[in-house]
Amino acid sequence: MLRNSRFIVFLIIASMTYLTGCKDSGTEIIAILGTDYPYPNIGRTDSILQLFLNKSNGNAGLFSIPSDLYIYQSDQTLTRINTQFRDGGSELLFDTLDYNLGFRPSN
Repeated sequence: MLRNSRFIVFLIIASMTYLTGCKDSGTEIIAILGTDYPYPNIGRTDSILQLFLNKSNGNAGLFSIPSDLYIYQSDQTLTRINTQFRDGGSELLFDTLDYNLGFRPSN
């Protein structure tokens, strides 16, 4: 299990290094969310994907965030990322992504 955990951490660091470069190049970031309740109810986000689109060079990338990932809210509260959308809508989720990962979806 520990060996797999190190591999996952490596993938996250490698992905974040690539995505940080995308942030500075004018790349549009789009959040794709799947919730555990049908519309119009707001539930926990079971799927959190970030789509990175660079229209100037035609590149795109997709970054998946595990729904059971523990993260810090901007007030230093440790919580699971899948509760952010339920508790504060897209604004809280986007603030939390920006605070922890350094990128904020545009929509």
